[in-house]
Amino acid sequence: MKKSELKLLIKESLTQNPFKGDLLNVGKTKAVGYLPLKTINSYKSPSKEDFIKYAKNNGLGYKEYSEKDSSIGSGSLYIWDNDMVMSILSKYNQILKDAKIPTEDPFEYVDYIVKNLILPETHPEAYEVVGKSFNDSRFK
Repeated sequence: MKKSELKLLIKESLTQNPFKGDLLNVGKTKAVGYLPLKTINSYKSPSKEDFIKYAKNNGLGYKEYSEKDSSIGSGSLYIWDNDMVMSILSKYNQILKDAKIPTEDPFEYVDYIVKNLILPETHPEAYEVVGKSFNDSRFK
């Protein structure tokens, strides 16, 4: 499938499934996005493989996590923009270090926040930084 065909397929499917826009906004309005595999698989297209191709074609990082590796019951697909994540890691370096969150590598950061719960009660500033990674409107 050509890159232009894939973009059209994804764009058309968003009218039927707006949740999939979460992954397509990575690198545009957010540094990190994810969807549960159950959500991705509940629609015919785009498929998980289409999203992985999209990530590869756009120079984005990605990883599929099993349900045992993340808090998402069906497993999940994460996509991130390395440059945007590095910008966050640089800007909030000390806050993240204080919470023992990796700050040197985008994949290590994403992997950590997938596998570890950052609580607002114990690390309120780091919790906010993680929210900003996902462009969560509560943390503008």
